[in-house]
Formats: sequence, structure tokens, C-alpha cells
Amino acid sequence: MPSALPSVSPVETLVLPVTLDGRDGSNRAGGAHCQLAARHDLDAVRAWLANYATRKTTFDSYRKEAERLLLWSVVQLGKPLSSLTHEDLLAYRAFLADPHPASRWISTGGGKYPRATRAGARSTGRCRSPASGRRWSS
Repeated sequence: MPSALPSVSPVETLVLPVTLDGRDGSNRAGGAHCQLAARHDLDAVRAWLANYATRKTTFDSYRKEAERLLLWSVVQLGKPLSSLTHEDLLAYRAFLADPHPASRWISTGGGKYPRATRAGARSTGRCRSPASGRRWSS
């Protein structure tokens, strides 16, 4: 695991080290097989989210879930998003039910923070919807 893991931050301001940005992710298609002009995982997530930019509620929901998975991957596992395996996604589902360490993942006071702050990427508690876990591990 790399020594300098990124902190939990909103995807808009997240900066990933080259070793975790996914440009060499084990599941990334290269060259002629690549169907997305994304240099790394953050570009891929942003390109995917752009599909929903005109539907605010959908965009906000998808951004939250994509951000949560991306941050868990790089901060908790020390692994690029594009290198996640099926087993990693099963572990992610368990994490959604009981995020540890809570001090990293759950905001204090139970309230929301502005997205521009680091705390804005934190959850207000456990993922209450089992659907969140199913989306990533089905």
C-alpha cells in the first residue's frame, strides 16, 4: 500500500497520486480497445457523470455513490478504481453497512457539510439503502 494515501475529499477537488489514479489500472482497456478518452479514473468518473448533468437529482445521487466508491478504493484499499475486483466489491458492500474507521468516513454531528470542504465527502452515517451496495456488486 502506498505511504501517502489521499484524504477523503469531494470528487471535484480530489487529487490522486499517479500510483492510484488508475492510468495503469488492471481493468483499463488500452489503445484501440479503449472506448473512452479518459486518461485516468477521475476523468472516467467525470465523463460518466456528465451523462446526467441535466438531471440534478440523478446527478447528485450518482456522484455521491461514485465518489464513495472511488474514495473507498483509493483511501481504504490503496488501489485504483479501475483495478477493483469482484471480491473488492463484496468488501465494499460490507463497508457500506458499517464504515470503518468511522472517524474517516462519517461526519460528526450528523449534519451535511458544503461539498467544497473535505468533510463534504463524508457520509452522515451508514448507508441506509441496501440498493447502494447492490449497485456495485451485482
